Amino acid sequence: MFKIAIITAQIGNSDCQELTFSTECVNDFKKYGIDVFRFNNNNLDELKTYFEPTIPKEQIFKGTKFYKLRNWFTDNLIYKQKICPSKDDNYSRLIAKIPKITFYKLVPQNYDYYIWLDSKFIIYNHWLDYVLWLINKYPDNDIITSSHSERKTIQQELDLMNEQILKYKTKSFLTKYNLLEIDQQVKLYLKSPKFIDDKLYELTMIIYSSKILGKTDFLDEWYAHNFFFSIQDQLSFPYLCKKYNIDVIGIKQDVFNMPFTKHEYGL
Repeated sequence: MFKIAIITAQIGNSDCQELTFSTECVNDFKKYGIDVFRFNNNNLDELKTYFEPTIPKEQIFKGTKFYKLRNWFTDNLIYKQKICPSKDDNYSRLIAKIPKITFYKLVPQNYDYYIWLDSKFIIYNHWLDYVLWLINKYPDNDIITSSHSERKTIQQELDLMNEQILKYKTKSFLTKYNLLEIDQQVKLYLKSPKFIDDKLYELTMIIYSSKILGKTDFLDEWYAHNFFFSIQDQLSFPYLCKKYNIDVIGIKQDVFNMPFTKHEYGL
């Protein structure tokens, strides 16, 4: 019997859906002893304690083509993550990355598995059975998550974002995604001789094995890339998994139609 923690966050916009469990699902959790950790606007003071990355930006930006220019840019311009809160929700989206990525700073480290769930999910009966099946099927992996259902590489994700920028020339989209920074971010990853751009993940549900607690440098740097580059955590995840030798299994399923769930984007 595994000791499992479920983690979710609903920060900022009060109109956003909160992670919801059916009555049957809640009863299953009680029987199995599942603990649920929810983070919301009431936890902002605690979360802000971990807002600044533990990894310096010099380490993140080192090796980029415009290293000096980039440092000047983040020091002197209105950087999106410094707006508190951002009118376009960038700040709250970054704050939500803290329990998603550096959960070990917030949740007791006595669980066998830590499951991140996007707040837009509705979870139904038998979902726990499905998760336990995944855990038993992939016991040796550090992370179990879903492969991207539509794209296969971070380059394809960047290409789509460029297409969307041209299609939706709105201020909110342009401020949420700084394509100049994201382009440099992706170039940094692609030029690494040890990185092969052949994987992309959804990351709306992440099952972390407790083995990841021995690899928190990976989690810290992943958060730092979200802070200094882009809150598109899908872009940095494959690169850093390779860098830190994280054993990830990508489940081939449409995450928005995952068994025994509904997702706001899949309705």
